[in-house]
Amino acid sequence: MDRTPLPDTFDWLAPLGTGEPTVSQAKDLTRALKDVPTLMKWLRDTRRDTTRALLDSGTVTRKELAPHMEVSVQRVSDIASGHLTSAALARAKKAGAGAQAPTQLPESFGPLASLAELDEGLPSIPQVKKLTRTLKDAPAAQKWLRESRERVTRALLDAGHTAEELAPHLGVGRQRVYDIAGGHQSAKDLARKARATDAS
Repeated sequence: MDRTPLPDTFDWLAPLGTGEPTVSQAKDLTRALKDVPTLMKWLRDTRRDTTRALLDSGTVTRKELAPHMEVSVQRVSDIASGHLTSAALARAKKAGAGAQAPTQLPESFGPLASLAELDEGLPSIPQVKKLTRTLKDAPAAQKWLRESRERVTRALLDAGHTAEELAPHLGVGRQRVYDIAGGHQSAKDLARKARATDAS
């Protein structure tokens, strides 16, 4: 089985998937995987705010911004106004999403904080371009994290660690440890994957 390559925008995660497998490594991979949906929301919110600020500044038009974001002119407007894709909107309505506090960047993805920093106090096209690229790369990074956790968990079990020992570190039950090592995705993982894909 070929491993999913880690996108360049997430290259700082590489140490989590290399070296001798450890319980700490499996724990960090699990934490990062659980943080991906929050990361996706933070990226969408930051891209929305940056796009809105760029358009409000009058220095760029929707038509000029669209190719940098790799979307249509209408989608630039949708992003700036906070419109979600139809699938993401349906989920938000189902969850009863109303006015919420701003999403915080998960600690697992701290190196991405610079994406929210303004260049000389102003939003820029390169900033929105980086946000868009990172948002598009997040599902591949999520897949890489999942495959790395599978490999590490399998190696730990093969090295003599027990599922009972690993379960509390991964925040899962004993049977789920075996499922992770076997490459099985839980219903929650599949739902997270659908949310992350639909929302981008």
